Amino acid sequence: MRLLVGEARAPLEGDILIPPSKYHAHRALILAALAPGQSTIVERTTARHVGFTVQALRGLGTEITAAGRGWRVTGGEFSPRADEVSVGSSGTTLYFLLGLASLGDRGLSRVFGRLGPMPVGVM
Repeated sequence: MRLLVGEARAPLEGDILIPPSKYHAHRALILAALAPGQSTIVERTTARHVGFTVQALRGLGTEITAAGRGWRVTGGEFSPRADEVSVGSSGTTLYFLLGLASLGDRGLSRVFGRLGPMPVGVM
């Protein structure tokens, strides 16, 4: 198969509808939490593990509310609400949260979850 792409005749502008997936939802929420100001994510997924990411980001002080069929995220600096944050049973949430927690205005004493055996090794 060959794909030929021609030069655009004018600047490209528009929206791309991507079906909701937990892969994209984790990343969209985290990017919105890092971005100062307000972001809107449309077509949220109901995947349980994404709910753990929402709760963990809220634990870091990010405001996340329902906005129609999506989320409204107020991002910026992290200010943990407690000394501990749960990642539930989501390994993806754990991997992202460890780095994000280091950006907070104070440390966490514990990041915890209900994770089974996972291929986590020395970094």
